[in-house]
Amino acid sequence: MLEDLKMPTQREVEQALLKSLFNNNGVIKEFGAGEKIVEEIANDFGLNEEQRTAYLETIYKKENRVKKSYLWHRLLFRAADSLAKEKLVSRPTQTILLTNKKEL
Repeated sequence: MLEDLKMPTQREVEQALLKSLFNNNGVIKEFGAGEKIVEEIANDFGLNEEQRTAYLETIYKKENRVKKSYLWHRLLFRAADSLAKEKLVSRPTQTILLTNKKEL
């Protein structure tokens, strides 16, 4: 089962994100489901539907709720965060401070 859900490495996703930034005028607005950029990168890696929709569940007992985190989106967020820590890209809050305008 885990072999079916094998994902690209974080480093590979970081490189794909950098390429996508160049192709999208330096702006990626969000990594939400259905976003064109998320689908493009997933297609580049040849991810199947099962890989794109696999998720982890976190149970918050005090709040009596379950949170689902899609593995593919989590990998994208972590790769982007890693690039931001290396100062190769900026986070939205940093972009606002640098440009004095909010990306829509």
